[in-house]
Amino acid sequence: EWRYPPFNTAVSVIVYHPDGDRILTIDQYGKEGILVAGYVLQGDGLEETVVREVLEETGLAVTDVAFNASRYFEPSNPLMCNFTCRATSTEGQLNPYEVDAARWIPVEQILDAMRPNSLAKWFVEQHLAKR
Repeated sequence: EWRYPPFNTAVSVIVYHPDGDRILTIDQYGKEGILVAGYVLQGDGLEETVVREVLEETGLAVTDVAFNASRYFEPSNPLMCNFTCRATSTEGQLNPYEVDAARWIPVEQILDAMRPNSLAKWFVEQHLAKR
């Protein structure tokens, strides 16, 4: 019997500052200028995972969760589903086991601040093209 090959599902998140003029980038596991991301747990929905991952990694609560784009990421084998959302405040606390640093980048400078040729940058490009 032929079966579909297994793969994981994950989210990546474009987190807007409450003022809407800046986007959050993080440094994680030696990679600078990436987006918050994490795997979808069995039984969870995508939007629920967005809220959980942003809170777990940055301590920020978010609202206005909306789908942006998706793309398979061969190096680690997940389907990456990208969302946008807005932080309700800037009073978070980085999880030291997950995130090394975080910074709010003005929207007009975000692409220059991201890892070149990264999937995170591609998601931001797709999002900005729709604005």
